[in-house]
Amino acid sequence: MATNALSCAGAGIVLFENRARRAEESRNWCLKLLSMLLHEMSQPLTVLAGEIQLALLDHHSETEYRGVLQQCAAQTDRLCQLLALLRELADAERPPDSGAGASLKDALRESVELLGPLAGSKGVQVGLEVTRDHKVNVAAERLNKLLFQLLKFAIDRSPKDGQVRVVLLSSAHDAICRVIDVGSMPSIEDVARLLDPSTTAGQRLELDLHLEWCLAKRMIEACGGSFDVSGNAEHCSVSVALPLYTPDGRKGG
Repeated sequence: MATNALSCAGAGIVLFENRARRAEESRNWCLKLLSMLLHEMSQPLTVLAGEIQLALLDHHSETEYRGVLQQCAAQTDRLCQLLALLRELADAERPPDSGAGASLKDALRESVELLGPLAGSKGVQVGLEVTRDHKVNVAAERLNKLLFQLLKFAIDRSPKDGQVRVVLLSSAHDAICRVIDVGSMPSIEDVARLLDPSTTAGQRLELDLHLEWCLAKRMIEACGGSFDVSGNAEHCSVSVALPLYTPDGRKGG
């Protein structure tokens, strides 16, 4: 009896220590991502301040003022994009609401419909390969936001007249949504770097991918799921695994 009690106590201590370690790692990871977002926001603010001060120093032609306004508009748009990402990070840090069995199939169809104009403007075809529906233990609002962002970036990455495939699968405990686009797959080293908020990115498209993947990874892991990237020189596959919903609240199986 005493041995069993000590064994249970030891297992409880290990479980507590593991949870505390994961919580600390998550906190540090989020602080790095927050620092990266704030750094990116400082750049357009600096440009805005410079353009406005330049415009106030002396009289300029209408053409010059128009150029200043165009530059300010572009920087303001970038700030709004970064602020939206910052809000998403704050949302990801809220305790996840248990979904009432949110439908992956419905969420995917809604995202594809909303992104129809964007896909149409690029001539990108979005194909859904869904044989059966899966309900996941994620609030519908958060699920819709996650899938919308993943599909949007896949369409953005795709070349003109390209194709994006969405495959819905399941394992013993999770529903797996795989978004495949024809954009070339980053190397294993690049994927690791793009999923690490403490690293820096180069070009604008890479920076946006860096931010989107870091946020998606955090939001999905906060829901008890996992985020993975794979592929080859011809395509990129982003896989999201989310816990299946069961009426009694336990992880699906």
